[in-house]
Amino acid sequence: MLKLRKVGVTGRLASGKSLVCSVFKQHGAYVESADEVVHQLLTSDQKNIQRIISLLGQDVEENGRIDRIKVAEIVFSDKKKLSELEKILHPQVLDKLKQCYEKLQKQNEFSLYVVEAPLLFEAHWEGFFDTIITVVAHDELCKKRYEDTGHTDYLKRISRFMPVDEMIKKTDFIIKNNEAQKEVEKQTLDIINKL
Repeated sequence: MLKLRKVGVTGRLASGKSLVCSVFKQHGAYVESADEVVHQLLTSDQKNIQRIISLLGQDVEENGRIDRIKVAEIVFSDKKKLSELEKILHPQVLDKLKQCYEKLQKQNEFSLYVVEAPLLFEAHWEGFFDTIITVVAHDELCKKRYEDTGHTDYLKRISRFMPVDEMIKKTDFIIKNNEAQKEVEKQTLDIINKL
């Protein structure tokens, strides 16, 4: 039976986490996104939908689903509501990740279970992972990448993240994403070969 190693990929907003995860996927890892799990919880779990409407108001609901843009507008302007929302979602996301891991372990097809988790440290999920990789990039480069996707709330969102120097103290590997994509791919491959 293969040993299924749990790898958390984290980093600040627009640092290049998805790029790193895509390299892992190309090399045979099973890759999951914590943000995608949140999206599923906000669209298909009626109990969560009702809890979030109770917390944030009826305006966040549209056609039986939670409007993530409206939620973001509220919680990134109100730290207390953001904290309450995270108390609802973070434990459930971790439970879903654990369930996926257990299922994959039984299937015995993969040796790496990689989770893209932007708030890995902030959610206190370190204990779940065998290895943690932090992707770092210059702040002005992250801001430009984020704004190039059409978003304008970089400063509000980035305030939720732990400072990079604190992340680095808690991580096993660092990938620097200030240069060409090929360089990030090379660093990621080097880590894959060490795992």
